[in-house]
Amino acid sequence: MLRLHDYRRCPFCIRVRMVIVLKALDCEIVPETLRDWSEWMQSWSVENNTRARVPVLENPETGWTLAESNEITLWLDALPSSHHALTPEKSKLSEMRSWWRWCDERLKPAIDLYKYGPSRILDPSLTPAHEQSLTKLLHNCEHALSNQPYLLGKNLTLADIAIIPFIRQLMRTREGAFDFSPFPQLTRWAEGVLSADWFTDKVMRKISQ
Repeated sequence: MLRLHDYRRCPFCIRVRMVIVLKALDCEIVPETLRDWSEWMQSWSVENNTRARVPVLENPETGWTLAESNEITLWLDALPSSHHALTPEKSKLSEMRSWWRWCDERLKPAIDLYKYGPSRILDPSLTPAHEQSLTKLLHNCEHALSNQPYLLGKNLTLADIAIIPFIRQLMRTREGAFDFSPFPQLTRWAEGVLSADWFTDKVMRKISQ
């Protein structure tokens, strides 16, 4: 059985758990504590000469591991399953990866600035500027969703799965202080997933350590 080293609230981990749930894959979820890593995670970090982090997908029988969330979702989606593919058709793979880069290189850093401040020191006087930056970025999603239910068309794909966990994070920051009213399509899109039973009951269920 596959094993996912996981932190429940981490958006990168949520991406992976969404695919595991949607594809009904057999995978053990191993909760990790940030900065108080398990022995396995510490050993993995040393063996791979990299920092400990989540998510990490592991095959305990072979020792194989994969540690980048989007690539994990792509790999998992290729496994046999009765659920329809979450990877888009070939003509849209480039667009999917563009959304991945946009999220990881632009949206996530902007959310981090808004949530934590520069160098993890929150300065309330900078919040309006950070809000403005996020507003400009989120118009990309709003435009893409203006005439279709998901980022790449009619179906939920790995592009949506990459981004929605970060929208969730933003929605929950400072008790939902960020103004989503200019983004009705984005709100409809994100809340349609975040309020679904499969997400609330399975993806976000708590697992005892």
